[in-house]
Amino acid sequence: MRVFSRNVYWPWSQYKCFTGNWDWRLTGIFDCNVDYSGKTILDAGCNIGLIDYEISKRSPAFIHGIDSYRAGISAARHIFQGVDVPSRFDVADLGNDRRLRKLLLPSYDIVLFMSVWHQVKQNRGSRISDRLVATLTEHCSGVVVAKNPERFSSSFKQVMHDHGFRIAYDGDPLGRLFTYVRA
Repeated sequence: MRVFSRNVYWPWSQYKCFTGNWDWRLTGIFDCNVDYSGKTILDAGCNIGLIDYEISKRSPAFIHGIDSYRAGISAARHIFQGVDVPSRFDVADLGNDRRLRKLLLPSYDIVLFMSVWHQVKQNRGSRISDRLVATLTEHCSGVVVAKNPERFSSSFKQVMHDHGFRIAYDGDPLGRLFTYVRA
């Protein structure tokens, strides 16, 4: 419910701010031939950082999560207080390019973009979603790991191609998870 332009949550109601379930989000993330050890990682649309937590078990150098979901970022910060991997979690609208650029490091070895692009495209339009991909790919020195519902996979492949990336892994039998590297 919205009151005075703010979300108000009733304690007896439950709100889900992500697509699918946790198993769905994790499916394939470690089967796509990406080595997370010693790498800097950006998770654009990290929610509560569950994927980041699982990746932290593989000894990355640094994890940076960004999401507009305040409660999710708060949860991720709490979770990562007990994790030895250096991390940072920021609340930011991924569609706000100026703010996003201020938060990003100059370069990341791996950019995770899990089930976010199609939501931005549907809610904010192609111009904003394409600008987001351009910003993320500019800051990626290695691999982009992306997941989208199958019906959006071909259009996302084209957007990544337009930004100079080619598919490195497409072994997900459901056609949702891909890794991309510079062409």
